[in-house]
Amino acid sequence: MVSGLERMTFEVMGVARRRGATVHCVLNGWENHRIVELAERIGASWSTGFYWYPFSSRPRTLLQVLQLLWDTIRTSAGLARVAIRFRPTHVLTPDYAAVLRNAPVLAVLKLLGVRVVFRIANAPERGRIHDVLWRHVLPPFVTKFVPNSRFSYGRLQETGVPEGKITLIRNALSRRDLKTSADEEVVCLAASRPTILAVGQIAPFKGTHLLVEAMLALLAEGFNAQAIIVGALPQWPAELVEYTARLRDQIAAAGASDRVHFVGNRENVLEIMKASYVLAAPITQEETFGNVALEARSVGLPVVTFERGGLTELVAHRRTGYLCETADLSGLLTGLRYFLSQPAERAAASLNSLDVSSEPDNDCTTREFERRWWAMFSPVVGER
Repeated sequence: MVSGLERMTFEVMGVARRRGATVHCVLNGWENHRIVELAERIGASWSTGFYWYPFSSRPRTLLQVLQLLWDTIRTSAGLARVAIRFRPTHVLTPDYAAVLRNAPVLAVLKLLGVRVVFRIANAPERGRIHDVLWRHVLPPFVTKFVPNSRFSYGRLQETGVPEGKITLIRNALSRRDLKTSADEEVVCLAASRPTILAVGQIAPFKGTHLLVEAMLALLAEGFNAQAIIVGALPQWPAELVEYTARLRDQIAAAGASDRVHFVGNRENVLEIMKASYVLAAPITQEETFGNVALEARSVGLPVVTFERGGLTELVAHRRTGYLCETADLSGLLTGLRYFLSQPAERAAASLNSLDVSSEPDNDCTTREFERRWWAMFSPVVGER
């Protein structure tokens, strides 16, 4: 799938390509045409790695252990072949599973002077196993850990990653090469009445069910609003398919199919945001950054979200959005009612969002993103 993690990973590699570096991507499957498209769009070559068995930080059976060992051997061997061919100066990894699967060859490459850069898209999870993983297992294989939020930076410090191995580079808006008329029907739908917009994966941890329940409650209270849910309708795994089906059945049973719309994956997200009234991001986990909140802020769309994780760095309470005190249905309803019942507050939050996006100390700009990432690569491959 193509989520914020994948888009921003390719934004990083795009910085290197625009400065003249050669980029080769090792993908986890040739049939993933959307990922291949991202690689080819930046002028990168690509090949596929093994990445066959599901990764588990806690294998419970001997078979799972053997599968992980075999996966590590096969995946590392693939990276070794690519390294022999391209003689890289850097290896960029997008998650800790990729580090572990390639650990043997990463150790060798580091000894040969190759810098291993681990872009932290998801902050370390909490718990003893993950503390050991991040404190002791990962650092020997990584030259630099690059978190994208102050929250993530703090989590790395808490787990014991050495301070000298951490460099903060916050995300910027991802590039979208689109026609202005793309997804016009969804833009018109969003403009037809006050729209509560959700963008991203349809899943329990993203709080999709909370948005649906909140929308049904708001309709029962008499609010003239609708919800638009932008995100690919799950085809797998089975539990997500069932989760989505239950939500749609719940909406139909409430007679609200004309007010809660699943519109699938869309590309012209910024135009849909411009036409919407508020963005709902009821994410129940500690979100590391929140690209969708950054995109919303850039077009003046107030954000209602929970007061946890990196999202608090992008939303100023009652200034550019609403940080709900409780991460549940009650908290979400309070935040949505705040803007739906006070149009003047919503208008002020929209203007404030645009102002924050243009402030000189905003470190989530494309210019700052490119400057910092090129500094990460340039000591070896180019200018300082």
